[in-house]
Amino acid sequence: MTLVVTALPPPPRLRAAADTVRAVLADTAWAGARVRLEVTDVDGGACPLG
Repeated sequence: MTLVVTALPPPPRLRAAADTVRAVLADTAWAGARVRLEVTDVDGGACPLG
């Protein structure tokens, strides 16, 4: 899994989301997959994390 963010450190909630996805995919055929995590709010706008 590749986590792409700005030069700033990833916000804690984004890191937690990536860790959760990584744990779910462990020991499956998807374990080495590259996953795009897109975070939006209900209306599709950017969702503040941190």
